Amino acid sequence: MDTELFRRIWQTHIENHEHGGHPTVSEMYDFLITGNLSDGNSILAHLSRCSVCRAEFHKMLEALKETEALDIALPQLAGTKNIGGFLKIDTEGGKYTIIIQRSLKEKDIGMITVEVAENYREKLEGDAIILEDRKGRKLLEGTIVNGQVSQKVRDLENIDIQRFKIRRR
Repeated sequence: MDTELFRRIWQTHIENHEHGGHPTVSEMYDFLITGNLSDGNSILAHLSRCSVCRAEFHKMLEALKETEALDIALPQLAGTKNIGGFLKIDTEGGKYTIIIQRSLKEKDIGMITVEVAENYREKLEGDAIILEDRKGRKLLEGTIVNGQVSQKVRDLENIDIQRFKIRRR
């Protein structure tokens, strides 16, 4: 969606303050990607009055502006910077699942896997992708084979798990 168009629409809807429930992160992401106003009117109205959802929407907008990402992941439950033994995150666009598993023997080494959602597997098979964390650290680079790509990763403690982006290589 064009940033200027969004700002004009936003200003119009700030004054309306329509009421409704919280949109899901996926609904906000879909609106951000498609710019469909027929579905977006209630989302914009909600964003005009809900600072929590507005902050989440802003994070998505900034992530998409940073890169021509294929998809992004904004872990809602990533309240800690410590990865622990296992982390599984679905991307906002629903195309991928990011899995980080810590080695049982070496705590600072693990395996990162990006799995493609079943309904996208045929379309994305053979695509070369790169997975980066919020700081731009390249965590994985490879080609999707049989719906997934995996890679060993070191220095797990320094992965910024607040946002991931998947882009084409």
